Amino acid sequence: MDSHGVVAVNGTICWINYYVGLIFCDVFEDSPELRFVRFPIKTTPDSLSFLPSSRSVGVSNGMIRLIDVNNCGRKTSGFTITTWTLGTDKE
Repeated sequence: MDSHGVVAVNGTICWINYYVGLIFCDVFEDSPELRFVRFPIKTTPDSLSFLPSSRSVGVSNGMIRLIDVNNCGRKTSGFTITTWTLGTDKE
């Protein structure tokens, strides 16, 4: 799985793949483990080539946030913006 970006949140590293989701790892643990979280927003075949430019992941207030901008297959105007927030169990 390719990584489109990396963010750190509450001491945990998070690799981002805009097609499928996030992989987390607390690299400071004695025995680090990977944890995968799939994005709840499905991709459409026509959006696959544009995902890195139509999706963004960032960290705000200790939460991971995804924003997805979809033109709904239209070539001229109109779009849908969907957001998703993932809280973390660490403070």
